Amino acid sequence: MSESRIIKKTPEMENYEEETGKLAIWKGKVNKDFKKWQIKKQKDSIKKQKIETLSLSRQERKQVKTELKQQKEVGKDYEHLIVVENLHKTYLLGTTAVAALRGVDLTIDKGDFIDIMGPSGSGKTTLLNLVGGLDTPTRGKIFLEGRNISMLNDNALAEIRRERIGFVFQFYNLLPQMTSLENVMVPLHFSGKLSKRGKRKKALDLLSLVGLEERSHHAPSELSGG
Repeated sequence: MSESRIIKKTPEMENYEEETGKLAIWKGKVNKDFKKWQIKKQKDSIKKQKIETLSLSRQERKQVKTELKQQKEVGKDYEHLIVVENLHKTYLLGTTAVAALRGVDLTIDKGDFIDIMGPSGSGKTTLLNLVGGLDTPTRGKIFLEGRNISMLNDNALAEIRRERIGFVFQFYNLLPQMTSLENVMVPLHFSGKLSKRGKRKKALDLLSLVGLEERSHHAPSELSGG
């Protein structure tokens, strides 16, 4: 006796039957019309993807090209922690263009302790904002651990600031309604890597490093300005 094979109906076959009113399986065999319908659906799907790609706005295409270019730049083998190349930053004040930075080059290695000195308005804060990922340059490149961060979007820069950079601002920037412990825990909430207990332990360890463990439950207004 010949062994018969049972063909199970797939969701795609059910879609075919609902759309065409025909049976996908006839007399134990797959209907040829279903196979033709299946091929047509695949071609239509590919065509739709092409149309969607072509319909990208000019800005989106530009962003894709920028990201591809950055992927090539990421592979640069820098031995340095930070490399700044020909950095320019221009601000518009009304209709006047003001150059805050002009062609700055800088190299910082791991373990270096750097002072950036200069008169008021010389671009110190602008440079720090650019290197720290708080702003993007008008022209030039910034490499952090070999990665070009100079043209990354806001989300990518936020991730770098969260994971790789620490800021000590000129002003406190502390939340007055929170304790010192809760203030230190704030950035840990955005990392998504630690449990509540882990965040608390990490924050206490950091406060201990600067001698503030015993003041962990005090508000910022109750702490010394130093």
